[in-house]
Amino acid sequence: MRAKVKRLLEQGRRPTILVRDSSRANGEMTSTVGQVIGRQLRFEPITEEEARMELIAHGDQPESVDYHLSIFRAIREGRMGIVTDTIQRVLGRSPFTFEQWVEENASRFSE
Repeated sequence: MRAKVKRLLEQGRRPTILVRDSSRANGEMTSTVGQVIGRQLRFEPITEEEARMELIAHGDQPESVDYHLSIFRAIREGRMGIVTDTIQRVLGRSPFTFEQWVEENASRFSE
């Protein structure tokens, strides 16, 4: 893994690696995105079944929908909030904070 990441960096490619510095609620993340892009945003939770229907309506395949929903479930249950030192060890730098990632990708939220 370390060699692969270093090769990507040497080729001028910058993989997006984000490790949240703390556990954040979806509403807080939504607020951060809104602040960065200068719009007031509101997080509205939906059920897993509503999410399934939206993903299918956007053309996602059933196995892809199941995969995404399992990730969303793990996030809600707090199983994805583990912070490690892997980024520091592999890349030799601290991971991006959520705020840094949002600022770097702000244009994607305005599309």
